[in-house]
Amino acid sequence: EIPTFLKTGSDYQREQKLAAKQNQPLHSSREKQE
Repeated sequence: EIPTFLKTGSDYQREQKLAAKQNQPLHSSREKQE
């Protein structure tokens, strides 16, 4: 896996978008369960 500081701008942005997609649904479902 490539360290974040070695990634290009486009790679970094794409990973940020993927992280956002994964984090938001998990966060919502976690709130509903409590």
